[in-house]
Amino acid sequence: MQSISIPARDLQISHVENPACWTQTSYHGALPVPELLEVWWLHVMARVNATELNKQTRYAAYLVFELNRPENLEKASAFVTFGREITDSSESQYFVFLEEEGTNPGQPGPFSQRRPDEWMEIKLGEVYNNSGDDGVLKICFWEKNTDKRKCGFIVRAIELRLLIKHKLTN
Repeated sequence: MQSISIPARDLQISHVENPACWTQTSYHGALPVPELLEVWWLHVMARVNATELNKQTRYAAYLVFELNRPENLEKASAFVTFGREITDSSESQYFVFLEEEGTNPGQPGPFSQRRPDEWMEIKLGEVYNNSGDDGVLKICFWEKNTDKRKCGFIVRAIELRLLIKHKLTN
């Protein structure tokens, strides 16, 4: 398996069932996807059972999204791990920038990139699936500065892409 795409309808998205916070929209020819109207705390998460992934393989996780007149979504936290709880102090957490490189000079990145299908993507992290019995892979993206209202974020999917497959040695 080269990649897995987890569509927005299968992601855990904070407040997505609340019509005051999110609406469904068609964008770039995609099936209806959620568009953020207004929240103060944004959390998007995917879960994948390790048994669904190739053994002894490294994967990269990407968030596929679009920005539509965004507010207060310059950067967010990202985290990819097997089985551990996600906290503000987690060593594997790092910041990602939703804007394309050059939009905000002086920021260290990583930045989002425009894809050929017109959507944007940002790498959320990498993970290695050793023997397939590590439990559940958690892929998280969040921005929880509750002092600032967030809007203008359209979620299409989280994708897992195969990076390296190692040969088994006995």
